[in-house]
Amino acid sequence: MNSATKQKDAILSILDEHKATDLVDIEVSEFNPYASYVVIATCPNPRSLGALKEILGEELAKKEIEVEVTDGEPDSGWVIVATDEVIVHLLLEGNRRELNLEGLLDQLAHKIGKA
Repeated sequence: MNSATKQKDAILSILDEHKATDLVDIEVSEFNPYASYVVIATCPNPRSLGALKEILGEELAKKEIEVEVTDGEPDSGWVIVATDEVIVHLLLEGNRRELNLEGLLDQLAHKIGKA
């Protein structure tokens, strides 16, 4: 198992354990030079969004996986946590529906595949 897959699996496990829902992982290595995977998860409220942002950082550090970037505030409904291989988008349900990141990534993958 490579580093990217280990990071993705660790992130999915942490998010699942801490009650994030609708977990999706998308391989983006063919069209994203900065990451191998994107993980998208839904949080029920801004408080849990902030807590998961912190928990991810703490739990990944225990696994010796460095968080390189965190961005966004829980009150905005969208937080990003990134390692060197995985970009995690934590969203409130309404933000996730509105942004439709899965759809955007799918469209991009199809465009790249047809080029």
